[in-house]
Amino acid sequence: MKWGGVHRKGFALITALAITVVVIVAVVAFLTEALRSRAQSLALGNAFRATTSAQSAADLGMAQLQALMTAHPDSATGWQASPTPATLFFYRTEKGLHSQPLHSGGEGQLAHPMLPFEDERNSVNLNHARFSGDRQGWIGSPQAGRLSIRVPWIEIPSEEPRQVTRYAWWIEDESFRLNLNQLGDTPRGSGPGALPSEVPLQGLLAAVLPELEDPDEVAARILGLRKRFPGGHLPETRILNPIGAGMGETLRFYLSPFSGALNVARDGRQRTNVNAIVSTSANPATVRAQLDALLAPIRRALPKFGQRFYTAPDGVSEAHAAIYLEKIAANLRDYLSADSQPTLVNADGSVRIGTAPAGAIAPVAPAADGRNNPVIAIGKENVPYLQEYACRVTLYQFQKAAQFAGYRFAVDHYFEFWNMGTRDISVAAGDLGEAPFLRIANLPGFDTDGGLPEIKEGRSVQVPLPSDLIFPAGKVTVLTTDGAPNGLLVRDAERLVKLSGGTEMFQGQTRLKTEDGKFRVNLLARHTATTDYGTQALLGNAQGLIESAYALPLVRGDSPGNNALSIHNDNQGNAVWDRIGGKMRLAYYVRGGSLRSNLNDLAVTGDPRTNNEQLTLRAYDASGDMEQSRYYQTELGNPSSTGVLNIPAQSTIGEHNTNFVTPALWPDPSPLTARGAHSPMFIANAPMQSIGELGHLFDPSREAGPTKNISYSRGGGRTLNIGQPDTLTPSANAQRELAAWRLTDLYSTTDALEQPGLVNLNGVTRDGGVALRALLHGFIFDTGAQADPALAGEPLEDEIKEQIVQALITRVQSDGPLMERGELSEYLSFLPRKGVQREELVDRGREEIFRRLVELVTTRGNVFTIYAIAQICAVGENDARTVLSTGRVRYTFALIPEWDGKQAPTQDAPRRFQLKLLHQGPHR
Repeated sequence: MKWGGVHRKGFALITALAITVVVIVAVVAFLTEALRSRAQSLALGNAFRATTSAQSAADLGMAQLQALMTAHPDSATGWQASPTPATLFFYRTEKGLHSQPLHSGGEGQLAHPMLPFEDERNSVNLNHARFSGDRQGWIGSPQAGRLSIRVPWIEIPSEEPRQVTRYAWWIEDESFRLNLNQLGDTPRGSGPGALPSEVPLQGLLAAVLPELEDPDEVAARILGLRKRFPGGHLPETRILNPIGAGMGETLRFYLSPFSGALNVARDGRQRTNVNAIVSTSANPATVRAQLDALLAPIRRALPKFGQRFYTAPDGVSEAHAAIYLEKIAANLRDYLSADSQPTLVNADGSVRIGTAPAGAIAPVAPAADGRNNPVIAIGKENVPYLQEYACRVTLYQFQKAAQFAGYRFAVDHYFEFWNMGTRDISVAAGDLGEAPFLRIANLPGFDTDGGLPEIKEGRSVQVPLPSDLIFPAGKVTVLTTDGAPNGLLVRDAERLVKLSGGTEMFQGQTRLKTEDGKFRVNLLARHTATTDYGTQALLGNAQGLIESAYALPLVRGDSPGNNALSIHNDNQGNAVWDRIGGKMRLAYYVRGGSLRSNLNDLAVTGDPRTNNEQLTLRAYDASGDMEQSRYYQTELGNPSSTGVLNIPAQSTIGEHNTNFVTPALWPDPSPLTARGAHSPMFIANAPMQSIGELGHLFDPSREAGPTKNISYSRGGGRTLNIGQPDTLTPSANAQRELAAWRLTDLYSTTDALEQPGLVNLNGVTRDGGVALRALLHGFIFDTGAQADPALAGEPLEDEIKEQIVQALITRVQSDGPLMERGELSEYLSFLPRKGVQREELVDRGREEIFRRLVELVTTRGNVFTIYAIAQICAVGENDARTVLSTGRVRYTFALIPEWDGKQAPTQDAPRRFQLKLLHQGPHR
């Protein structure tokens, strides 16, 4: 019992101890779990705080970029390679060009100033390795290896004791990269370069993965994969990894699923869509409104652009600068309008259109500045331009009697028109409008004396142009009223077209005698004793003037061996002169085809487009200086004693007159062959595909001639230098406000505000030119109407591509960013042309390269990606940082301008930028 009692008591004790142990274990387990839960709770709290802080850091970075773009519309983005890679935001103020890195922290702003920037307490490498062996990093890297993108930490005190929160952010302009969802797989060829889809993926693959055996097949697979996604849009480049081992990772530095730019000018306003402004119209008010809409952006953003008109020590007058702009607007409108009706702007700004003209453009009472041209702007159209002129008199009868002589003679005219364009001009196709005609107006009178009827002055002859008439591209065509043309007058008989009607036949009696008693029918000269410059010629139609000349020369002559429109038959023994019948008949020839005065001077020499371009028209001036706008002539052509017509040496009727339109005198030389492709003028008469087509516009700028009176000068026959060196804007002018390429920043070919896939030229230092090489990959020079015949159909050589890439890299590294896309024009000037020294010729091939690149590029994107990190750190001894939690976020976003609704986007700068989230990427 005792034992038993003892046993029972021991058992009870053991039981009690066991229960106690269980309770203790349970309590310890409970306490451990509680402590673990608290630690997890703290960790979760820190993680939440870190992620929230990273999100706040991203918001801060995006807000700063919004503020920068709103405050500085005249901005660009570029790439800084050292001391650490960064996207730079460039902007201009009155004090010059400034830059700000798009990452957290400012210059010299360190959390721990006594420590170096590379210390982990001062900066963080945001392009961290996501896994062992990661060569690209979170942000991406070129092939050479993972970039270290160190960004300053920004520290803020924590509510927790001995803790600190720190964050950092970094922004990249996605336009530095090619757009994965815009690229195509068709070789570039001769496409216009209007859309990023014309840029082939093969260009990127060739630059980054040259070891690929079949880049065409890889490009096709990428496009096939893209089609399988909603909207044909791949959200991430790593989706390409299955196509090739790690391909998506390798290409991530060069490709973006999202990229784009805004169709805005440097002043923040939306560019003006020229294609939406211009339409065909015969309403003067409508045409005037179109011209004003075209001029609005120039007047607003480039108020000094009219100074291009001419160079003068005291500058271009305000009135003349306004005239220059009117000329540019008229040329631009006529380039775009579907018809071939030149835009004529009167001196008062009104538009001349809607009725058939009765006469040519002729001088009026001069204005205060001496200007007497009633038209200040004549748009350049794809119409024939008058280059040379001749008059033929055929004598059929001159029968002398005692007191008079009976006469019968005919007067006919020869007009040489040059189709300077790149396509045929057909009357039947309506290329010259409704009911086109040739009119010879204000013809002079003839004196017969003795009270018998005179041939009155002021007569007009008008004949319709035949419906089957074609002016071939690049060739001259001679129209004549002569039903039996004298072949000796025209160099190329195939270029001669006889009009039905228009010959003036005169018959009567004359009592007029010379001092030696010889009968005459004399021209009544209205300008000198022997010469008349009052005859006018014009092409017109039912809606207005097409082409005109107001000062055709007709010369009377004053001796038997030098007679033109002094009609006679002297019977003085010269069998040729006295012969009336026969094959030749008596033909008098007057040359008026020079495009100048008698001076080989740029101011008074030009191509036929300049015939009516002077501010002051001078048919004749007794002062003796030769800076006059008349059709100049110095000698007559008469039958020689051998019966051959003595045509003046400088006359080339029926051929291009190379005496006056030559590379030495014309800054835009024409090869002057019979091929239309060599013609020096291209007029689309259609919407622009590339804003680079502005380079085709005739530039009415001019130089002062011998009298130094700019009013007498003609335009030089040149076109706007876009894609070429522009001599009118010295490089010392930092703003380059007078450069023609500035217009490409003001105008556009689309109404779209956002333009996806454009490539930032300033990123050329980021990728070493990979994106630019892709833009040029497979480039073949055009064979169409805009082509340079010397280069047509040829590939752009790899050597030239590299010259373009390296020139831009050098430019951006040495002189800073390009601020607008047109500035690319200046960096193509080095490109050679086969067999021609660059200083001798303005190369249309350079213009084509620019034209086919400009729509694909930008200098600042509107789609950005921000990478943000935040950490919760414990602060230990010696100010050490122990990371308790890390949060990372990545957002791709677009900035879209907003207007206040009171002004049209083209007339007002945006008030703010709306942030539009496009994608939230993986945190790692």
